[in-house]
Amino acid sequence: MNFFKKLNMSPTMKYAIAEGATYNAAYIGTQGFIFTTLSIYFNATPLQLSIMTTMPLAASMIQIIIPYLYRIFRNRKELLVITAFFARIATLLIPISILFDFTNSYILFFVMMIFSIFSSFTGNVWTSAMKQIVPDSVRGSYFGLRNYITSIVTVVFTMVYSYLMKTDSTKLGLLIVSTLMFIFFISSVFLLSKHNIPDTLIKKEKIDNPFTPFQDKDFRKYLLFTSFWNFSIEFCKPFFSYYQVAILKADYTFLGFASTISALLSMFLYILYGKFSDKFGNKNTIRIGIIFSLTGPLIFLFMTPENYIMMTLLDAFITSFAWAAINLGYFNLLLESAKEPSEMYFSLNAFICGISAIVASFIGGNLGNMLQNRSFIIFDHLFFGIQLIFFLEIALRIVSILILNRVKTVKGEKKFTIFDILPEINNMLKRN
Repeated sequence: MNFFKKLNMSPTMKYAIAEGATYNAAYIGTQGFIFTTLSIYFNATPLQLSIMTTMPLAASMIQIIIPYLYRIFRNRKELLVITAFFARIATLLIPISILFDFTNSYILFFVMMIFSIFSSFTGNVWTSAMKQIVPDSVRGSYFGLRNYITSIVTVVFTMVYSYLMKTDSTKLGLLIVSTLMFIFFISSVFLLSKHNIPDTLIKKEKIDNPFTPFQDKDFRKYLLFTSFWNFSIEFCKPFFSYYQVAILKADYTFLGFASTISALLSMFLYILYGKFSDKFGNKNTIRIGIIFSLTGPLIFLFMTPENYIMMTLLDAFITSFAWAAINLGYFNLLLESAKEPSEMYFSLNAFICGISAIVASFIGGNLGNMLQNRSFIIFDHLFFGIQLIFFLEIALRIVSILILNRVKTVKGEKKFTIFDILPEINNMLKRN
């Protein structure tokens, strides 16, 4: 209870947690093995899968016109709610298509395109508003708590969705899952409408050059890191689940169980990393996460049909330490790096990351198409062609750490050792 009192949450901060939980109950259906299964059902190729999984980030390029949208909409909240509604109502087309057997990959492609474009505007407006709503002194702890709650939802609905998908009828399972996704998406729009959103600091009568933040030398260094990091992630992103589902023929329930293990660990880690981020800085948090993340592609590089159960569980355990740190630190570092009006910085960041995502998806997707039916033997070990992408991914993530080291932060960095972290872990265990 003392932890909640220290945050001194406003009603909007509470609504934001509820909205994040509701939205995440739907959004997990657009990620990982669930979306890979849905894409295969809609007859998508590896290239199409790569593009669709990258689409949310690629579509964020359009955020560059955000300053001009404020001339059309009366206020920031109106822009937030309307764009969220159009993004999330589009997902209704998925269960309708499944119900009437319209399983063409271009239908799913169209839905993801509409969802991604409008969601990019929603994300920009929500992020810039939360930068003003959440005090900097508790930002790490607050978003750590928010991610903790969404992790609980991830645990529950990953298991629910994986169980539903294991029914004798793939059509029925995906129909129920996609219908639930739509219900949660629309519910999250209602919760957004309850937010008390401060108005934008962008002057409507004078639209600044959207590329003005490029003049900020420190922000340029941040952009170099974030664009390269996003390239490395989007290059390989769809192929982890594709390798498990399409090549290893992994059991859906087991994959759901592995995701649940990761989510359960993340629940604890988000709180820990939130406190760590407030004390030692967002940059250190991200660095820890990326170092842990190197194990992910390494595990998949040596994952085979014989050992995939053990290797998937190992990956779920270790990478939870990686992504809890990266997800929290990355978001907070963006908030820390952006100056006001923050929409301009967020838009430019999204534009640059969108370009890198498009390039990554086409390179990774075409490489995936070339390698999907190939295999080769090295030192008597059989490797599937897709696994070459995992090897390249390790190199890209190492380079990302080197680029991160050049980023300057507003709050600076504090050196730390494991002995600085242990007391926080001990305090958390006592409270729990």
